[in-house]
This record gives sequence, structure tokens and C-alpha cells, in this order.
Amino acid sequence: MGKRRAYGNSRSAILSLLIEHGTLSRIDIARKTGLSRAAISLSANELVEEGVVQEIGVAASTGGRRAKMLRLGGATRLVAGAAFEGDACHVALINLDGQTLDRVTIENRGPRTPESAIALTARAITTMMADRARESLIGCGLAFTGQAHARSDTFSSIGWSFAGYALRQQLERRLRMPVEVLDNAHAAGLGELWLQGREHREHLIYIYAGNGVGGAIIADRELYRGRDHAAGEFGQMLLDPHGPDFPCGHRGCLEGFLSYDYLLGLLDDARQNGLESAIPSDLREVDFAPAVAQAAACDDPGADFIMERASCWLGRAVATIVTIFNPDEVVIGGPFAQWGEPFAARVQAHAAPLAPPLIFAGVAIRPGRPIIDAVTLGAAVAIIARAPDLLAPTARELATGHAAE
Repeated sequence: MGKRRAYGNSRSAILSLLIEHGTLSRIDIARKTGLSRAAISLSANELVEEGVVQEIGVAASTGGRRAKMLRLGGATRLVAGAAFEGDACHVALINLDGQTLDRVTIENRGPRTPESAIALTARAITTMMADRARESLIGCGLAFTGQAHARSDTFSSIGWSFAGYALRQQLERRLRMPVEVLDNAHAAGLGELWLQGREHREHLIYIYAGNGVGGAIIADRELYRGRDHAAGEFGQMLLDPHGPDFPCGHRGCLEGFLSYDYLLGLLDDARQNGLESAIPSDLREVDFAPAVAQAAACDDPGADFIMERASCWLGRAVATIVTIFNPDEVVIGGPFAQWGEPFAARVQAHAAPLAPPLIFAGVAIRPGRPIIDAVTLGAAVAIIARAPDLLAPTARELATGHAAE
């Protein structure tokens, strides 16, 4: 039996189901909610008139009058998705169906303070909304590399002085609209679900690999955040209790085995034994994954060596993760996604013998999309998920605030 859901009214029912399934007819929505067709039709017509919902065609004929199909879209209700990678602030303007309408990137040339993060986000939003109705923007999702702390409503991030700072609350005050703050891996997981087609899959595991290891768990098309919003810290998984003590402070952990300095050290040892490779030994962390990808395109033996070692350890982790969560697919994102399908195939080959065959069968393992596309969309989706509550009351106007100049 499917799970029962309570809806505040027919508007929230329509918005919730279209967010989840993408495209449905009025009849589909009435059947899934148990609400009357008259109530659903009245609210659907209202949402179409407002431009929140679009009629995109008709369903296949079943012998009677063909039903009109509904989908979120248009540009009358928008969400901002902001992502910080290094010293750059990337902000996308996205409609309720997940389509990116505009994008701005602004470099942070000052100190990495919460005030500068807020100022950059507000500046980017102001730029994109200059020729648009400000009241159409219903909220902003913000993603950083780090961890959100649900109990204190604060955020911590390496390189940014967020300790004890109420980032979400302060950004809400500046923008005067609802704000969600989450880490980049969680946002990327949500983004991958929508980029791949949320209506076609329900359970997804996202693994951010390279420059640290994190992840996201998507269950029933929703992000599982955990008790303190720390779910998905796959990098701390113990893979070898007798393994090396890594600089991260853990012994034999996945993040250590996938670190660029550990893999380059293995490559240097292999060179001592006669392996030839053009991959430099003094790469910076940020340059490691692109250099391996470039070397792999030239059939460099060193790239093959690194990808094999990395896929072996990642495959062990994936086998455990798949056994526990039984997802539809595993997405390898972050810098290692640049290694493409060949690397994903290696991970699958290493994971398959270590997982129960019936559970592992049919699980797709694929490389992720460009990280900024996935993270900005996922940050926006965190607000889109709240649209049924933000837009449901018929008489309530949208919040009148806008990004401060």
C-alpha cells in the first residue's frame, strides 16, 4: 500500500505532486490525493492562470476525451540557487520545474567571511532580477562545502569563518525571503536527481569524490539529511582497519585512500619500479583530477594506474552503500566525475563481487554532471520543495522583499 499524504488544500496537492512526478493530469492528481475532481480542477485552472502551472499537451487516448497534462514551469515563480566553489559565487535563476533561466558568477576578492558570502549572493540575485518582477522570486537555496548544523541553525566550512554564525537567518534578513543552507554534496545529489529526470527514479546515492569525499542520500525523491543534517559523510567510512593513518585524522578511511597525495605517492612508488607516466608528481590538489583525465585521454599508464587504485577503494565503499540503501543508481560526482564512464565502469566492476547479487543487479553507476550545474540546481530544489507551503494559500500574496541593492 502506498503511503498516505496529507495536503493543506488542493493547491498544495497539485504543486507537491507536480514537483515529485513532473507531469500529471488533473484526473491523475485527483486519484492520487483522494480530493474531488472539481476542487483539483478549480485550483489547477487558478495556477495555470497565474502562470505557475502550464498545460503542455494531452495524455494518450484511452477511448474517451483525452486529459490535458500539467507541468510546473514558466517564469512567474522563480528560485535562486547559489553555490560557492573556492572563491567564486555561482548563482542560477531557476523556475519551479528545474529549468535554469539565467546564471551569474562573481569572484570573491576579499576575505572569506559570512558577510562577504551574503553580499555576493545578494549582488548576483539583484543583477539577475534587474529586468524581472522582484515578487516572482520566492526563495534562495545556498550551498557551501561544509556541514549544516540543524540544532544550532549554523554552518561550518573549511576556509570560511562561519563558526557560530547564523548564516541562514542573516541571509533571510538581507534578501527578505525564505532561505535554505546546505552543503554542496547534498545539493549536488538533489541536482543530479532532477537533471537525470526525477519522475523516472526514486532512490539515488551521490558520492562527491576528489578534494575530500562527501555524499547525499536521496530516498523517495527526497534528501535524507539525518539527525543533525550530517548524513552522507561517506569519506569517513573505514575500509581497512590496518590501513595508513591519514592527515584527515582517520585510519584506512575512504577519503584518505582517494586523496590526491596518497594516489600520487602510489604512482611515485610505481615509477620506482619502472612504470612510465607523464603525470607530474608535484600537482596541486585542484589540478589532480583534470591532469589524470588528460593523461587518460592519451593512454598514459600512470592514469590507468591511478584510476584502477581509486576505483578499487571506491568500489568497496559502493558495495557497502548499495547493500544498505538499495538505490536505483549511484552517481560519482565531484572532480573524479571528469574521469567519465570508464572510471564508473571500473567502480562497478570492483563493487559487484562484494555486494549481494540480487541487491546490486540493476543498479546503475554513472559519472555526475558538471558540479556547478548540479549544485546550483540542487540548492534551488531545496526551496522548490517548500513551494506547496509557500504558494498554497490562495489569498496570500508572495513575500514582497527582494535582494538588497
